[in-house]
Amino acid sequence: MWLPKDERETLVKYYNYLQDTQEYKRFGSLSERVYSATRKLIKRGLVHEIIEGGAEHAECLAAFVAQEPIGLQGFLASSENDVEYNDITLRLTLEGYDLGRKYCSKSHTILLWCSEYKIWVILGLIISFVGVLIAIFKD
Repeated sequence: MWLPKDERETLVKYYNYLQDTQEYKRFGSLSERVYSATRKLIKRGLVHEIIEGGAEHAECLAAFVAQEPIGLQGFLASSENDVEYNDITLRLTLEGYDLGRKYCSKSHTILLWCSEYKIWVILGLIISFVGVLIAIFKD
C-alpha cells in the first residue's frame, strides 16, 4: 500500500516506538500535520487509538498514569507554534505493523524515493535523448 509522505513518515515514527501489535504508548505535542496524518492512519486501520471510556479503558488509564507521553515536538512541524497539545494513546494494528516494517527496510525506501521523485521518468528521458543522439551521429 502506498501512503502519502506525511502518513508514511508518521507510521514509521510510530513503528519505531511500538515494536509489536500489543504495545501501546502515549504520544504528545503533535504538530497539526502529525495529528492529521494520525487521524488518516486510524481511518485506514493501520493504527488503533485507545480511547478513554472505550473497550480498552484500563489500557488507556494505565498508559495515562504509568507512562510519560512521548514528545514529538518538531516532527513534521510547519512552524514553531504549530503544536497540538492533545495526548493520544496508540497501538499498531497487524497491517500497520507490517507496513511500518516494510517502510523501514532499505530496499523499499529506495523504491519509494524513486517513485516519489519520478526517477524512472527522468531516466527514460535521458535514455531517449541518448538514443536520438546515437541515431543522429550514426549516419
